[in-house]
Amino acid sequence: MQDTPPPVALALAGRTVTPELVDAARRHLVMLRALHEEMRLTVPALCPPGSGAWRSAAADHYGERLDYLRTRLVGALGCLSDASAALEERIRRMQAQLDAQLGAPLDER
Repeated sequence: MQDTPPPVALALAGRTVTPELVDAARRHLVMLRALHEEMRLTVPALCPPGSGAWRSAAADHYGERLDYLRTRLVGALGCLSDASAALEERIRRMQAQLDAQLGAPLDER
């Protein structure tokens, strides 16, 4: 038995658009933005900048790993931001496709 992809995956793949798919994509966008904001606020606490006062080799290694982690987290923030922008654009296109399928929206008729 084959698993059915989630509606948002179908919508992103360019399948027929329904109001439910657009709503699901919008809900995912809200969740994606919330995750981005949570990470943005958490990263400084997770990876405080080094003081430079430590002099041991272990402390230097710890500082290097902390810098690496900070770089990865900032990269993840960038990816979340890019994904949010791409999903926002896809929602715009889905809405346009849905409007075309249903005819012009009532306020434009």
